Amino acid sequence: MQHVVKLAVMLCFTLSTSMALAEKSKGAQKLIADTNGRAKISVDQASGLARFIRLTPNSQLGPLKPQSRTQGSTKSSVLDSSGRQSMTFLREYGSAFGIANADTELTLVATNQDKLGSSHNIYKQNYKGIPVFAGELRTHFNANGEMIAVNGNFLADIKVVIKPVITAEQAANIAFRRVAQDPTKDVMADNKNKEEKIGTPAALFSNSVTLMVFRAGLIKGTPGRDHLTYEVEVVNSIGNVREFVYVDAINGEIVDQITGIHDALDRRAFDAEGAPHPGPNYDTNPFWVEGNALPTSSVEADNMIYASGETYAFFDSAFGRDSFDDAGATMDAIFNRGDSCPNASWNGVYISFCPGVTSDDVTAHEWAHAYTQYTNNLIYQWQSGALNEAYSDIWGEVVDLINGRDELEAPDVTRTDGSCSIHGAGSPSVDNSVRWLMGEDTSGFGGAIRDMWNPTCYGDPGKVTDAEYFCGTGDQGGVHVNSGIPNHAFALMVDGGSYNGFSDNGIGLIKSAHIHWAAQNMLTPSSNFIDHADALEASCGALTGVDLVGLQDGLPTGEVITQSDCGQVAAIIDAVELRTPPTQCGFEPLLAADAPALCEGLGEVQTFFSEDFESNAIPAGWTASSHDVANPATFDSPGWSVIDNLPFGANSNFAAFAPDLITGNCADDTEAGVVNLDSPVFELPEGEVPHVAFEHWVATETGWDGGNLKVSVNGGPFTLVPASAYTFNTYNGVISTGDNPLSGEQAFTGTDGGSVNGSWGQSQVNLYGLAFPGDNVQLRFDFGTDGCNGVTGWYVDNVQAYSCSAEELPICGDGELNPAEMCDDGNQVSGDGCSASCQVESGFSCSLPTGPINSTNIVGDWSFEAGVPNPSWQPSSTFSGIQGFPICGPGNSCPTVPTNSGSWVVWIGGLSEGVSSSVTQEVTIPVAATELTVNTLRGLCDAADDFIEITIDGNAIGTVVCDDTETTYIEQTFPIAPYNDGEVHTLAISGTVGGTNGTHSNFFVDDVTIEDNTPKPATPSVCKPIVTDLACNAEPVGFDEGIAPSWTVVDNEGTGIMWSNITGSGVGGNFTGGSGDAATANSDATPGEFNTELHSNSFSLADWNGAALQFLVDYQNLSFLDFLNLDISTDGGNSWTNMLSWNEDHPAGGLFNDNGESVSVDLTHYAGEEDVKLRWHYFDPNTGDWDWYAQIDDVSLTCDNEPKVLKCDVNQDNFVDRSDIRLISAARNQVAEPGDLRDYDEDGIISLADARQCVQVCTLPRCAPQP
Repeated sequence: MQHVVKLAVMLCFTLSTSMALAEKSKGAQKLIADTNGRAKISVDQASGLARFIRLTPNSQLGPLKPQSRTQGSTKSSVLDSSGRQSMTFLREYGSAFGIANADTELTLVATNQDKLGSSHNIYKQNYKGIPVFAGELRTHFNANGEMIAVNGNFLADIKVVIKPVITAEQAANIAFRRVAQDPTKDVMADNKNKEEKIGTPAALFSNSVTLMVFRAGLIKGTPGRDHLTYEVEVVNSIGNVREFVYVDAINGEIVDQITGIHDALDRRAFDAEGAPHPGPNYDTNPFWVEGNALPTSSVEADNMIYASGETYAFFDSAFGRDSFDDAGATMDAIFNRGDSCPNASWNGVYISFCPGVTSDDVTAHEWAHAYTQYTNNLIYQWQSGALNEAYSDIWGEVVDLINGRDELEAPDVTRTDGSCSIHGAGSPSVDNSVRWLMGEDTSGFGGAIRDMWNPTCYGDPGKVTDAEYFCGTGDQGGVHVNSGIPNHAFALMVDGGSYNGFSDNGIGLIKSAHIHWAAQNMLTPSSNFIDHADALEASCGALTGVDLVGLQDGLPTGEVITQSDCGQVAAIIDAVELRTPPTQCGFEPLLAADAPALCEGLGEVQTFFSEDFESNAIPAGWTASSHDVANPATFDSPGWSVIDNLPFGANSNFAAFAPDLITGNCADDTEAGVVNLDSPVFELPEGEVPHVAFEHWVATETGWDGGNLKVSVNGGPFTLVPASAYTFNTYNGVISTGDNPLSGEQAFTGTDGGSVNGSWGQSQVNLYGLAFPGDNVQLRFDFGTDGCNGVTGWYVDNVQAYSCSAEELPICGDGELNPAEMCDDGNQVSGDGCSASCQVESGFSCSLPTGPINSTNIVGDWSFEAGVPNPSWQPSSTFSGIQGFPICGPGNSCPTVPTNSGSWVVWIGGLSEGVSSSVTQEVTIPVAATELTVNTLRGLCDAADDFIEITIDGNAIGTVVCDDTETTYIEQTFPIAPYNDGEVHTLAISGTVGGTNGTHSNFFVDDVTIEDNTPKPATPSVCKPIVTDLACNAEPVGFDEGIAPSWTVVDNEGTGIMWSNITGSGVGGNFTGGSGDAATANSDATPGEFNTELHSNSFSLADWNGAALQFLVDYQNLSFLDFLNLDISTDGGNSWTNMLSWNEDHPAGGLFNDNGESVSVDLTHYAGEEDVKLRWHYFDPNTGDWDWYAQIDDVSLTCDNEPKVLKCDVNQDNFVDRSDIRLISAARNQVAEPGDLRDYDEDGIISLADARQCVQVCTLPRCAPQP
């Protein structure tokens, strides 16, 4: 964020932690000196660089003074069209913005002059010849040719590889797929559904593909990485899609997506009625052209045509602007569009309207988006996008105020402070005035959609600190909501009023409009509210003393802006808080402040080791070193050192510091490596619980660079102190997969929210369990970096090891989980899964001990969270359109319904008339149980006699009648006597809804409970070995410790897309229906070629007559482009036979939900084999496309010695050979009875597919006959 300061003050706060930033301030120092302190500089605190410089007229710098006019000269004679004056300034003072070489880093792209003689030069930034997204500077001159302002956004310290890896065509395809998969975009002109649209990128095309440097988070105002990207402008032929997609040119990731269609309404609807815009007549068969008679036969068309003309006339008369491009562009407008209604939009080519929305202010609003595009092209996100929307509202309302046309017969008079209009929304609704309402004449919107006088009437903020300020990512970061703030400023500027410390009469419409138009021409694409404030003040100063022209006739009005007017402008800026950061949106600091006192409630602090680094050097016994450095020749980090000049908030003068250097290129100049700071070895006192605390400050490249604490015990290897050991301020993230040697480790990484800096905090750690009393330990602070880029680094101070005088040691073996224990199985014996120190031993998994309980809910899956198919409940319904209905949740395509807990419920009714539904389960009800509770919600009631019923053994114990509705769940309680007899009973929840009155009653049921009221003792941990090897009748292989060492992963393409665990793949969960980890291959994270194999260990079927393979799977295929095959080998993996080949989803609709699919494969044909292996082969034979993922879990073998009939052995000679294949082929297309050995796939028809599958299980190669 920024603040305005005199440079003498600014230089005091300029970031001194970086010599680079100090160097950049030299331009600012020189500017202040050369202007005798008159220059005002707004500084971006995130970068320490200038963002807006204001210069006082008549006190120009020597080299910049304009040439004196000769008699007869015109205003244009002082236009800096060549950029000479501008470049002189930027060469001299450009380092204030971070410019190193103005001649090579900036390109003059436009020079324009307005009607009052002010002129503006626009410079675009480039990096090594590549344009920089949102990198733009503007220089501004008054009518006398005096430079009055320089502003913009220059991205300093860019460091990216400038050679792309993927092609522009590949980037376009990635962008097409991204837009095509966006459910909010109409990507095709036909009636295909979303599934049909995906994979048909021909429905979209690119207007342009431009290689550029893009800094992530720039528009949001948060720190982010620089990327070499392709900007792909994705459009479709019908004009309702225009998206700018930024594709990383190195790895193909989507860095950002910005819409290029600006809507007047912040709602989106999709309506297939009527033709989508532009319709059948554009652009060869116009309804009306210039010169034709008005009015026409259509009121909608008349409204639009009149308002388009009024908008053109306003900008032309007031500002001398010839259409939106200032070059007389044709203003194409379309009415009666039938899509996304009610709405209106500018798509970069034309404006279009749904019926009922062609009012004058809405039409002018949409044209104003075009004027914005051709002046400053404000980016349609966050505050930049809010300004884009606000300028459209402002100019739309100006046209409405001056044209004298209002369909709504209501007064247009000054509003009262804090009021809402009786013609709009909100309260107190007291003003009988339509002034400052946006869209009040529209029938399509049902009236006004915003109130510029009091934005809170419509739930929009009137100042930055209002609760209505939108902080989320929706609506492009709240562009339609937060526009209320600059809207409010304009209304106050015109009419005056009293608001938040401002109280005055306003300066009127003419002055306000001219100030805002001048400000609009000063803004750059990434301008925010602070830039807007600077531009308003600079514009007011530049226009002081000028005789302003009228807004309708363009003639001098005699209205002259005064210093008093500019005082009001400044006061209004303060009132709506344009320069106030929206701190309510900021993330929490990375480290929480106000740490609890050490040993709080546990007696006195007993310190046995400490270091405060106040010696101003690495202390005796401490060592600073490095490890796992990718290339020592390019590794520039000096490692850990002790420094002073600490960030604000430090409690000492000196601290240990590891820098996060802004160097490297992630290629031949790599910074990947780890620097470590190791403490001396110290002993943990006997009989005491050991703790460690340290103060630190973190500001690193988020996710890529970071640090953590490790510990060595009794000379052993350094191991990570896990997050679970921290009692305060634990790790905030995990180092991303990449070239940082700490990849995958928990770490402190990133910066404070909304900042590129950190803040001090104390972390507290309980070492017990990692080390024990009497152990010798050594601490290590590891700081790892990837190959390029950085922020500041990691400061560590005041390291302290201590114990607490009143803290007792945990008792391992008491069956209770104490601090630092991972398990407690009731003994102090190692080797049974839970060690003598109550730690889970390698190769085991242990349950947590449970304390004594007084009662247990005996209802299975009481909250329905097992989904469908459900292991406890049996669903039944006359409605068959949804699997497992009436159980309803995210995994069975059920519509979103309200839940009481979790994400699954029972939904009885609501889908069609006369639906009967039920869920039942068998439950043993003990004598001590007395009642059943169930939570219900009546969402909609058609008739009072609609009800649901709870029964036991068919007898009703309670009903819920639909005689009222609720918005929250209500707990219902019913007695269960006489069924509490210790026997098994059938519990059912059921109902039938009618619909006789035109609607359908909705009952939602959740959280069913029958407490057994039976106390149970505490249970210790139960530990079981983790199975890693596949073997007959052994426990399933579950991958909970990753891919087992006895299994093999193959990456045939060498792209890194291969089988791993969930964390390594980045999929985000186990969706097979299993628990814990799963073997996963993810081809969605990075588009590219892949061919990866997962081989099982070798196992024997030598002593078995029959065998079957079982496993859980979630395989999601995109557009039938990739394959998952299951193959088998009987020679140790030298040759493979295919058993399954999938090119479709398994399960269907299983994308990112945890149902999964259970698969069973008969291996009887391989009984007797001694060296068997299985292979899951995931690959894509195509190029340049995108795929999803594959997961498997819980792989097991069931083997037996029961007599078997060999499948495919048609002639029953105990062999499958060519004779059997002939018999199957000869019976093609015949109906097969159940058990027919010729029907391999058991689909009831003997086919060539059966013959092909039987070939795969022939007992000799090439199906040769048995000898």
